[in-house]
Amino acid sequence: MEYRGRWRIFNTSSLKRYSLFDRPSKVSLDDLVYLEKTEVPVLEKDLDEMIKKVASRILKAKKENKKVLIISGAHIVKNGLGTFLIWLIKNNLVDHIAVNSAFIIHDFELALAGKTSESIPNALGEGKFGFAKETADLINGALIEGNRKKLGYGETMGMLLSGDLTLPSFENLEFPHRDISVIYNAYKRNIPLTVHVAIGADIVHMHPTFSGEATGGCSARDFLILAETVSQLEEGVCILIGSQVIGVENFLKAVSMAANAGYPPLG
Repeated sequence: MEYRGRWRIFNTSSLKRYSLFDRPSKVSLDDLVYLEKTEVPVLEKDLDEMIKKVASRILKAKKENKKVLIISGAHIVKNGLGTFLIWLIKNNLVDHIAVNSAFIIHDFELALAGKTSESIPNALGEGKFGFAKETADLINGALIEGNRKKLGYGETMGMLLSGDLTLPSFENLEFPHRDISVIYNAYKRNIPLTVHVAIGADIVHMHPTFSGEATGGCSARDFLILAETVSQLEEGVCILIGSQVIGVENFLKAVSMAANAGYPPLG
């Protein structure tokens, strides 16, 4: 990254990296949860009623052609529940999924290597946390190309997993597990999946291949896609799953933009 200021910056070319395929991971394909194989748990009455109310609102919204927006953090993927989002996508029960970029990293690693999630306490002190080169170089490389094409972050990643975007440095690239990827399934069914980044908060930002310009450009376009969805959210449904900082703050700004333009998402 070019810098012309007065301070010294960290030299990322000195970093030691390793292969994602050699990295111990805490989550594998065996940890994924599938709706059709899941027993309905017995819940407390208040929780059961709340879930049924949310489900009823979603069905009502879809019947009336209203929008359903899901805002999610990364833990839904880390806990093997990305499959539930895919079920919603395949059943036309969600119109937009907004996520942070940690969500993308975990979903991407599962699609590529069938595993994700590091042991941070074990790796951090040794300087090994977050240095899987395939994860960083593929995501960062895709975003550079996506920014060149003036695309959003989510669409760029969907194109990469679908084979609609190629990277010269990675020939014969395959994603053998992309069928369990939320990114891939949303892209193939034309559902906006937008990615909302905090620079410096993700492992891919530590690598020499990181471009703040490309990452910021692609994520900024995704924010405007989110704002457009929110402007059409009147009498629709918005569900927050984690992401209590980035997701909430992006949503609040999108609501203000929609209201300012005369489309307050009431209901």
